[in-house]
Amino acid sequence: MSSYAGTEEVPLMSCVSVRRLAVEARRDPASNVGAIRRIADQLGIHPEALRGWVKKAEIDAPPT
Repeated sequence: MSSYAGTEEVPLMSCVSVRRLAVEARRDPASNVGAIRRIADQLGIHPEALRGWVKKAEIDAPPT
């Protein structure tokens, strides 16, 4: 099973889904405060790992 850089316990597909969830939560003004920490805690992922994934996703995303 493939994993995303920096973690062996989270499959690649899950990482992509988690990244998308976190990016969307950060865009929503009602849920953006503490979104990364909240989602990371709920999923058992280190917040800094998720923050890095989100940062990469935001950099790689085409401009809107």
